[in-house]
This record gives sequence, structure tokens and C-alpha cells, in this order.
Amino acid sequence: DGISADFEAKDTYSITLTATDSAGASLSKSFTLSVKDLTDPEVVSGTVVDGYVSGSTVKLLDANGIVIAETTTNSLGQYTFDLTDNKGVKIVADGGIDTLTGEAVTVTLTASKDSKYVSAITTIIDAAGEDAATVLTNLGLPSDFDLKTSNPLSSVEVQKVNASLVNIMAIGEGLLEGSGLTDGEGDELIVKEIVNSLKASSDYNSAASIKSILEASIVNLSDDIQAKAAGLSQSVADSIAASNDLIIKAGSISQIAAYQKAVLDNEGSLLSS
Repeated sequence: DGISADFEAKDTYSITLTATDSAGASLSKSFTLSVKDLTDPEVVSGTVVDGYVSGSTVKLLDANGIVIAETTTNSLGQYTFDLTDNKGVKIVADGGIDTLTGEAVTVTLTASKDSKYVSAITTIIDAAGEDAATVLTNLGLPSDFDLKTSNPLSSVEVQKVNASLVNIMAIGEGLLEGSGLTDGEGDELIVKEIVNSLKASSDYNSAASIKSILEASIVNLSDDIQAKAAGLSQSVADSIAASNDLIIKAGSISQIAAYQKAVLDNEGSLLSS
């Protein structure tokens, strides 16, 4: 039977050829076939979404986490990579301005290169790994939501989830870094604990759950950071939960953005209280 060789799937094949004469005598010989890695040009494009995120630095990573291309989103949050090969697997977006709120995006957003929209939702699912199906279910998204093709800003219900996650990620990161953690490291810890919470429950928006997420994210940090963050965790969790409650009750994308902006504008005073 014929097979189609793909370098990305397997770069060598072992075969054995056997010749048999009319008398029944046979001779076998083994060979190793090497598959040549041909270039496969492709175009990878998408949109970074909190609101549409303008000026975000977008990187395309290969399977080893090496950056193979980099660009910046336009005013609509869009990016395009015109590539000579198809080695990329993951999109990582840093920084930029949320054009709905006017606020700087401080968290790192990630997604599969096949996702047309890079958001907090894709970030959580990307971090969930083999638990992605459970986490996706517990996020409570509409049944017609497609992780690869659905724009969160096209659905109020989806954007409620997206914005709620961003609030936890951004304010949680601010808490950790304001307590002394190196800038840029906090959101990864928060994302990890959001995933752990969603693996067990669909409740990620209550003050109790948010407080648990915040406190779980600091357990391996220095005593000084733990003390500072723990002292503020309850008030920060209460504030995020109150904001997310308003988001959940919002009737439009613009209302959601207004509630996000309010809590982010208040972040400095909240974290210094």
C-alpha cells in the first residue's frame, strides 16, 4: 500500500524489500529512507482582541518556542505573516492599546496559529493543554462559539467571558508585580491558576474563587511578595468580582468596555490601598 511521507510527521522510514525466485528462495534487504524537508509557504493572519488591540507586538513561535516572525497589529488589531515556510505553531501578542477602552493591554495573549482571534479565551485554552475541553466547557460559552473562527466582539455573551478573564489576568498581574514580582511574569502565574480553577469548577468570577486564584499564584514566591499580595488579595478579589458582575449583566459590548475601563482606571489606587 502507498503512503504519503510528511517530514513534519516523520523524517525517516525503514523498509525491507524481499525478492523471491521461482524455487522459493528469497533474499531480504533493509533500507532507511530519509524524507527531504520541503518549504511550504503559508500566510498566517488574525486579530488580537480585548477590544481590538492596536499596536500589539505579535510573534509567531515554532514548536520549540523559537520566534520565527514578528509584526505589529494595525488599528483594527489585525496582523499578517507572509511566510516562506509553515514551521509556526503559536501566536503570542504583547502590549498595545485596547481601542474600546483606550487602556494599555498589559497581559500576554496567546493562541494557536490557526485561531483567527487571539484573546483571553484562547490564552486560557492554550494554557490548559490536555484539559482544554473541560476548561472550555466550564467557561460557559455559547454553543455556537468556535475557538478558531469566532470573534468575541461579535457576541455580547462571549465578550462577557473574555472581558471577565482579562480583568482577572490584568488586575491579578498588577497585584503580583506591585508586590515585587518581576514585570512580565505575573500574568503567566495568574493564567495557570485560572486554568486550575476552571478544571474543577465553572465558578471563576466569585470573590471567593478569584481570591483563591490570586493566593494560589503566590505560593512559590518569596515571603515578602506573599505577605504584600496576601494582604491585598481579599480587597482586590472583591473589586474584580464586583466589576465582573457588572460585565455579566451588561447589555452591550460598549457597556462591557465601560466597566472594564472603570476597574482598570482604579487599579492603581486599589493595589496601593
